[in-house]
Amino acid sequence: MTAQRRDRLERMLRALDMRLAGASHREIAAAFGHDKAARLPATQWKVCSARSAVVRLVRDAERKMNRDYLKLLRIR
Repeated sequence: MTAQRRDRLERMLRALDMRLAGASHREIAAAFGHDKAARLPATQWKVCSARSAVVRLVRDAERKMNRDYLKLLRIR
């Protein structure tokens, strides 16, 4: 597994842990260093790249949790 994939997997797991603990996408964005973006008004937050990145991380992490986690065992 490349360093980039390992870093993304780590971010995915952190985002999933926070989401399962009840954190909002804004709170997750702030935890990942996007404080400025997390404080945007709702209309700007909806189209913010930080929000899109967090949504993708959470979505991909939930997918791994629900069915794709076995693929991690096959990675060389």
